[in-house]
Formats: sequence, structure tokens, C-alpha cells
Amino acid sequence: MKRELLCLALPAVVSNITVPLLSVADITIVGHMADANCIAAIGLGAMIFNVIYWVLGFLRMGTSGAVAQAFGRDDREALRWLYTTSLTSALFIGLVLIFLALPLRFLAFMLLQVGPESVELVGTYFDICLFGAPAVLGSYSLSGWFIGLQDTRTPMIAAITQNVANVLMSLLFVGVFHMQMAGVALGTLLAAWIGFIILLVASLHRNSHGHGLGHSHSHRLSSLYSLLCHKPSSVPNFFSTNRDLFLRTLCLVAVNMFFTSQGSAQGELILAVNTLLMTFFTLYAYFLDGFAFAGEAMAGRFSGARDSHCLSALHHSLFQVASIVTIVFTFLIAVFGEQMLHLLTSHVDVVHATRPYLVYAILIPACGVGAFVYDGLFVGLTASRQMLWSCFVGATAFFLLHWIFFPSIANHALWASLLVFLLLRGIVLAFCWREKLK
Repeated sequence: MKRELLCLALPAVVSNITVPLLSVADITIVGHMADANCIAAIGLGAMIFNVIYWVLGFLRMGTSGAVAQAFGRDDREALRWLYTTSLTSALFIGLVLIFLALPLRFLAFMLLQVGPESVELVGTYFDICLFGAPAVLGSYSLSGWFIGLQDTRTPMIAAITQNVANVLMSLLFVGVFHMQMAGVALGTLLAAWIGFIILLVASLHRNSHGHGLGHSHSHRLSSLYSLLCHKPSSVPNFFSTNRDLFLRTLCLVAVNMFFTSQGSAQGELILAVNTLLMTFFTLYAYFLDGFAFAGEAMAGRFSGARDSHCLSALHHSLFQVASIVTIVFTFLIAVFGEQMLHLLTSHVDVVHATRPYLVYAILIPACGVGAFVYDGLFVGLTASRQMLWSCFVGATAFFLLHWIFFPSIANHALWASLLVFLLLRGIVLAFCWREKLK
């Protein structure tokens, strides 16, 4: 069980790690441009798309769990329907985003309070990158489909290729053709389509060999409309599952955006402190998300096969592995946390201001491990309603505790509320898991 778990998790971890490395590369490229505002502009532009795509992450989660269940019971009709419905939905939403470009741009600029010195640069990045929305969302759908089929290597190969292509093309457009911000955006756009095409070709190849949708004679799409409308009875309600996951993500986004805005409201120093400490949490999340992806795939497969014994064994193995990762991260932050901060910044005053809050970074892995592990298991079970309730309870506690304690202990209240948010999500899902197994 642990061997299979690691084989699925490690490629997902590698895929996740490429995300922050890409951000560093983009910032390095714009950091050498003549206009210093480019650094802030790409940060704002990337934040806009991070929020949009984060909210639409249900396209991956909703697909992987349902596909894994269909794979577990060897239901090829369901696999065919899920592949077509998920991919069609993703591409349609991507086209809608392009159609709504002007209102989206206005809303994003208003919420982020983009200054006049950055409007043109951020606008250039936004206008170009938005045409990658169908590719990004299509990649979400196809990645979820591959994960459901117990294949995390194909999404890893696509992610690595996409990110390498992004860096190389951005360097070409900026360094050789001197396209400045437009060059960085164009590199990101073309790379998104490269990643999508790799996944699409791989999925069609797999289907043609009868390993995904069945043999060629059984999946000819004489009518896309008729296929979409005739949902197999064995498939859970795909759209209600995605609705719950969408609302759950809104809770996560609300907490994350509020955390950032409250740090900003306390001044640049506290904002820098919170940003540095959140880096530790982000690195931990990237690692543990890989194991959560593996949990999705295996839990869905065992659920589809109605194998409760293997589900219990997976729960035990997943927590064992996640606990080891948590202990390692906790030890590294506790022992080397301050040295890591000096690597992240050369500003001694920021490091000094971070010391009173370092304990929260040390506690975050232990408080968050349950939420990450159970999220993976419940995605595999397509138990989206429980995930929604856990986030709603956690978010409610987060805002309530912040409202009560912020006037007296300020930023400490913000961090303590975040720890409670993570902890409650895990606790609620632990109770739900016990009921599920019954």
C-alpha cells in the first residue's frame, strides 16, 4: 500500500514544486527589465489568475474522484461520459472567461487597487494571458482524469514541459525580441497551450488503446449532445459535486484574501513578516498536496470497487506518510527557521520582527495535516458536501476569533485564527470519515 502511495505521490509532488520555481523564474526575468514597476505588475497579474484558477480548481478535483471510482468498478461508460463532460465544461468556462474579459479586468483591478503606474503593465499581462484560460482549465480537467486513472506521471511530464517552455519562451521574447511585459505574458500563454496539448494527445492515445474510455468502436461520438445528456446512473451527480467544491474553494479564498489584506492593513513590515512565514506553509502544502492527490486516486478506486478494507488501510498508510512529512517540516522550521528567513531576505529588521511569530509557522504543519489528508480522501469519495461543511465551520471560526481577539493581540490573533481554521477542517472531516466508514 505504501509503495503504491509513494509511486503516485512523488510525481505529483514534483509537479507541485515546479509552480514556485516558475514564479521565481518569471520574477527574475522581469527583474532585469528597465522598468522597475514590472516586478510589482507581474506579481499583481499572477495574483489575479491565481485567484481565478484557484476558484475553478473543482474542475480537477471533481473529475479525479469520479473517474477513480469509475476506474475501480471498471465502468467504461462512466469513464467516457466523465472525460467528455469534464473537458467540455472546462473549455466552455475558459471561453466564457475570455468573453467576460472587460468586466473581469475591471473587477480585478478594483479589488487589488492597482495603481496608475501599474495599470498598463498589468493590463498587458492580463489581456494576453486570459487567452490561455481554456488551456489551463482544460489541463485541470485532463489532469484530474489522469489522476483518477492512477496516473500522476503524465500530468508531471506535462507540467515540467510547460514550465520549461514558459521560461525559455519568456527569455526569447524578452531577451531577444525585447517585448518586455508582453513577452513574459506571451511565453506564459503559449506554454499553457503546450501543456494542454500534451495532456490532450496523451489522453487520446490512451483512449485509442482501450485503457481509458474503452476500445475505439465503443466511444465514437456520433453526437456530443446525446453523450452529455445521457449520464450513466453509476456516476455521482457530477455538477452538484462541483458546485460544493466551488463553494468550498470560495471559503478558502475568502480566508486567504482576508489574511493577506489584514497583514497589509498593519503596515509593510507586518505584511513582509506574514509573507515570509507563509512561504514555509506553502512549501509544506506543495509536498503534502502530492500525497493528497495519491489519496484521491486510490480512495476513489477502492470506493468504486466497494473495498472498505483497503480504504481503511489507505487511511492508515496516508496518515503514516503524512505524519513523517509533518515531523520533518516541523523539525526543520523549529531548528533552522531563522536561518531560512535570512536566506529569503537580507533585511535584518524583517527577520527580527518575524521571531515572535515563528511559533505559528512551527505549528502549521501539525494543525494542517488532517485537512490535507482528508481532503484527498474525500475528493476520492466524491463526498464534496462534507468538504464544504468543514471549510464553512473552519472559516466561521476564523473570522469570529479574529473579530474577538484582533483588537487586543493584533497579528497574533490573525495567525491563531488561521491555525484554528486548519485544525477544525481536519477535525470535522475526521468525524465525517468515521461516519462514512460505518
